[in-house]
Amino acid sequence: MKKQNLRALSCLLLQQIIKDKKTFSADTIFQQYPNLSPSDHNFTASLIFGVLRWFYLLEHIINSAMEKPLKEKDFDIKLLLLIGVYQLYFLHTPPHAAVNECVNACQTLKKIWAKGLVNALLNKLSKQTLDVEAYPIPIRTAHPVWLMKILKKDWGDRYIDILQQNNQRAPLSIRVNQRKMSRTEYSNLLTEAHIDMNPIASSPVGLHLSENSKVSALPGFKEGLFSVQDASAQLAAELLDIAPNQTILDACSAPGGKTTHILEKAPGPITLFSVEKNKYKIALLEENLARLQLQCTLINADASDLSQHWQTPIFDRILLDPPCSGTGVIRRHPDIKLLRQAQDIAALEQQQAQLLRALWPLLKPNGILLYSTCSILMSENEEQIAEFFNSNPDAVACPIEANWGIELPYGRQILPGEANMDGFYYAKIKKAG
Repeated sequence: MKKQNLRALSCLLLQQIIKDKKTFSADTIFQQYPNLSPSDHNFTASLIFGVLRWFYLLEHIINSAMEKPLKEKDFDIKLLLLIGVYQLYFLHTPPHAAVNECVNACQTLKKIWAKGLVNALLNKLSKQTLDVEAYPIPIRTAHPVWLMKILKKDWGDRYIDILQQNNQRAPLSIRVNQRKMSRTEYSNLLTEAHIDMNPIASSPVGLHLSENSKVSALPGFKEGLFSVQDASAQLAAELLDIAPNQTILDACSAPGGKTTHILEKAPGPITLFSVEKNKYKIALLEENLARLQLQCTLINADASDLSQHWQTPIFDRILLDPPCSGTGVIRRHPDIKLLRQAQDIAALEQQQAQLLRALWPLLKPNGILLYSTCSILMSENEEQIAEFFNSNPDAVACPIEANWGIELPYGRQILPGEANMDGFYYAKIKKAG
């Protein structure tokens, strides 16, 4: 069977992400190209993640080297050039290999005319040295200008480190199912499988794996011994102060990492309602619950309007993880830098405020609402919660005393890369009795 040109395949996937605005994960490759060997899958993933991570820098390099820009209909050739430049400067692929394979990809893409252009441009660039420090900050860190400006406003001198951390590879982090075994016991299984790991300091059930292994191939996946969840997200269940016989709501709950962690951690019987608006994500929730052998009540509904289900305070705990910019998980999802736009932020802020307004009446007196986002923008986090306190005199701030994150007037913020965690924000709010 003829071997697929992985550069051309990567172009097609990148086009889906950037032009069709489809989010990307390594599983996307498995789903669309199930017959790829593990090595071909990993190489394709490295090309796609690399181009997404460094898109603005790579684009600047090829634009500077071309006499005139490519036509819009030839966006696939632009992507092919980005792949070639990424290989030359970041993977340090031998020029003959990087250039030849990209030239051959033109045939697969049915753009024979582009062979000469791709060959000439990549050969020209292969003879040049990349001096990243010579470029302006948005280009050398490969971030959209609008995002860089917000991060600089919000975080001052820290913003450069945030931009740099966003370009690092995120670890594969897992949460051991404490209902089935301890972290030490599962670590022993990984050691037997010759997989290196490190315990996560902030989570008693968390592990960082040294390699991004195929998750379903890890020991005990089918048996529900663990879930994939970043270290910062594992803090949610810890912060909820779960007790027996509580009634708990997990709003905006897909894909279910926090829902399942709440169930695993519960020290006794609880009643948990998991609400998700997207009916397709409900199926993913059901799948995760079944694999982990856990149960709760799933509700396919918009958490900003639950009047058909409840009208009075019923919940002892509410976890609200609303839609957000995702700016804390860019290292894990570099497509955010391309897909998220400046004008999206105001709409997200409005949605977050609406969810807070809608859910607060459902919380019992002395109950706790935990607000969390994977954002590092003040307007979605500390400023959002400050406005909530201004509008709700019965809201009482619960200080989060921890050895992680940055203490803010309201809540606590983890910045990307701290203890190898994703960027995350938490605010713990109690309703006065």
